[in-house]
Amino acid sequence: MVKEAVEFIFNICFLSENLCSLCGKKFKPILQGYICDECIRNLRKADVPVKPIKYVKHYRIYGRYGEGWGEIIRLFKFKRVMPLADIIARKIKYDFEEYLDFVKPEVITFVPVHLLRYWARGMDHNEEILKRTGVEFEDLLVRVRWRKPLVFFDKKKRREIIRNSFSLRKNPDCVRILIFDDVITTGATARTVSELLYSAGVKEIYWYFVAG
Repeated sequence: MVKEAVEFIFNICFLSENLCSLCGKKFKPILQGYICDECIRNLRKADVPVKPIKYVKHYRIYGRYGEGWGEIIRLFKFKRVMPLADIIARKIKYDFEEYLDFVKPEVITFVPVHLLRYWARGMDHNEEILKRTGVEFEDLLVRVRWRKPLVFFDKKKRREIIRNSFSLRKNPDCVRILIFDDVITTGATARTVSELLYSAGVKEIYWYFVAG
């Protein structure tokens, strides 16, 4: 009965055509009407190659962007499909906790959206995922420059745009910090934020990305 009611609500609100965004198959939604249960089960951890990033001691990427993770993140960020935040957090939880045990950070924080984007979306996607992992974290960074998402620009332009885009709410009184972010592409954001933290006295800077 509950499943039928949810499907009915999705249909009358035009929230979904009940077609999976990944495989294209028709399905009956339970909590969300965008990605079917089979495709969610197939979202997996992958060995994603990493390249050195200046000021970053080490980082880990959970999954490949092109293997379903990009679409699930896009739907959550831009269409506010909130149940997908729970799915992402549930998928990465064990690996994330394992990485935290390896890093042993004194502070965990996240890459924030600009205040204007927060008002437009009604949420900060990285903060919402972190909340659902159950770890304690601090809202340490501030995005001070508004811009289009970096996906619209090439590597060189991204570096120019991201420069001076962040500030700190307070000086981080720690040696070791971990920053959570949903996606890594060129590494421009990671380098910029890490340089800011390094200049503030943080010596070991780690990152965890959902996809790359």
